[in-house]
Amino acid sequence: MIFFPLTDNLPPMIRANTLRCSVLSIAVPIAFFLCFLLPNLLEAQCSPDTTRPRARCRNTTIYLDSTGQAGLNPLQIDNGSIDNCREWYLILIHPCFYCSDIGDKNVTLYVQDRAGNKANCTAVVTVRDTTRPKLSIKTNFAVSLNGGVATVTAQQLVASVSDNCSSLNKIQLGIRKIGQGTVFPTTASLSFACADTGKQYIEIWARDSTGNAISQTTSFTVNDINKTCAPFIRAIPTIIGSIRTETGKSIAAQVTLTGGNAPPTIIKTSDYNFNNILRGGNFTLTALRDTDWINGVTTYDIALMSQHSLDIGPFTSPYKLIAGDVDKDGYIDATDMLLTRKLILRQISRIPNNTAWRFIPKNTVLPPSPSAPLNNLPESMTFTNVVDTIRNADFVAVKTCDVSGSAQNLMSNNGNIQARNNGLKLNLEDRLLEAGKIYDLDIHLSESDAFAFQFTLKFDNKSVQIKDIQSIDLQGFNTTNFAVFNENGLATVSWNGQSLKDLKNARLFKIVVKAQQNISLSDVLNITSDWTKAEAYYASGEVSNINLNFTAPDKAEGLDFALLPNAPNPFTHETTIRFRLPTESEVLLTVVDATGRVIKVVNASFPKGYNEIPLTFDTPSVSTYGLSKTSGIVFYTLKTATHAATQQMVIMK
Repeated sequence: MIFFPLTDNLPPMIRANTLRCSVLSIAVPIAFFLCFLLPNLLEAQCSPDTTRPRARCRNTTIYLDSTGQAGLNPLQIDNGSIDNCREWYLILIHPCFYCSDIGDKNVTLYVQDRAGNKANCTAVVTVRDTTRPKLSIKTNFAVSLNGGVATVTAQQLVASVSDNCSSLNKIQLGIRKIGQGTVFPTTASLSFACADTGKQYIEIWARDSTGNAISQTTSFTVNDINKTCAPFIRAIPTIIGSIRTETGKSIAAQVTLTGGNAPPTIIKTSDYNFNNILRGGNFTLTALRDTDWINGVTTYDIALMSQHSLDIGPFTSPYKLIAGDVDKDGYIDATDMLLTRKLILRQISRIPNNTAWRFIPKNTVLPPSPSAPLNNLPESMTFTNVVDTIRNADFVAVKTCDVSGSAQNLMSNNGNIQARNNGLKLNLEDRLLEAGKIYDLDIHLSESDAFAFQFTLKFDNKSVQIKDIQSIDLQGFNTTNFAVFNENGLATVSWNGQSLKDLKNARLFKIVVKAQQNISLSDVLNITSDWTKAEAYYASGEVSNINLNFTAPDKAEGLDFALLPNAPNPFTHETTIRFRLPTESEVLLTVVDATGRVIKVVNASFPKGYNEIPLTFDTPSVSTYGLSKTSGIVFYTLKTATHAATQQMVIMK
């Protein structure tokens, strides 16, 4: 592909505009009329040529530089424009943008061939200003108390400030003491009293009209030249702080204070107060919690990471970026998602070179753009020459892998995912397994709009062994989405992708098993939360449980009488009593509590083969059969004229 300028046979107005723009903005290349030479494009007759080119555009984003200018190359909005002959030109009339253009602008791309045939298309160019102001701070500044009081403004400490797009009267200044916040200050002045004489450490901020902000730390001296203050006796220094998540939830950790020529002081808490420390000493404060890796980590987090990496739902919080940067390389990518899934599937018990929780000093100034890499972050606080009480020595707690914020403190349940009543139902045909044979078990989906799920598949490893799990209609499902532990009788599954809405009644995946003995499938296989919690996740942020329903086989011959475990169990509102009948029979189902009190009786006729009786807890309108209000362990007995069996279930409030 060869590029060359060609302006001789273009209209004079276009040539004039092109040359003028190239002079005004040195960031734009001089040649805006480019020719693509594609030697084997088409075998067309091009003389004479009366066919117009095909103009194709795409939207793009450009960023103003430190001078408040940005240039646009035609190739940035060209989306494959083409002509029937061998040569054509891409033309932009206004390729330069300035501060006044911030926002969305419609730009026309002209396509012209050698014969003069023209076409055009329009693209939306988003002009953004991400350049922070330039800030210079005065040095050797001092202020004297007057009547025991002094006021210092941000303006007094600023030597110079400028911005590429905002005028001086549009630049906002702010000031605060170090360690009292991480975002732009709410005040432009500070007051000091007799207790503040001596060195004061502060932050000065400048923010332009588009929200770009910069800060610098400095110090100045508060003097009592006129000796207006009474002698001030300072208290014994103390370091006070707390550990909270970004949303303000308390998180307990091991907090260690070192320094001051004394042994380390270690406490386990979410709020700390280190007193009686050496005046004038230097101290370092750290926090550690590295024991509950799986806490709050679900497939929903992987789904959110995927949306961020695809720019479908980018994170706006730097703390979510820190949580999702599992391998600590500064970015969220496929490696982070793969490690998180291995943790969920219990293939690994921790992430290498990381800790379960990270603790970032609250006063850390994080990059203003959430897309900037967040590596080499401080995870401790250092205090030098401590002579007064230090307050707000706070950490922000970040749970590794948990971008949804569902992690819980050891002391309380503080997850934030909302529950959905109707769960995800997976269907599997019941069948009799014969020892030595291998079976493909197809998992079918009932209607659902979940976009992620996870669960533990529990099986009797003396009766069956899982050989493989393979995708059928579930896109993106492969060997990274499951792990089989035959020695434990468990398999873990984790998947996220597009919504399951269009896969109603589809075969999601198949489980390949080898039977060890003759047994019914429903007697040896079930979905649980033993290792990986059985949950489905939705775009709304809701979560639901997952149920495995065994459907009647195509041929019921050969099935004996059996009362199968109810599902789910334990349950809160709904469960299903499952059983098989060798012949059509009259059935009596009796449910009693731990004291023997009868709380439900069902007497009905059922056909030969697999059957179900749905039961609801205190909501009889939901289903045919409702239980009176109770909780705890209850027992249910199923009787026919020739058979009887009893099982137990747990009703949870």
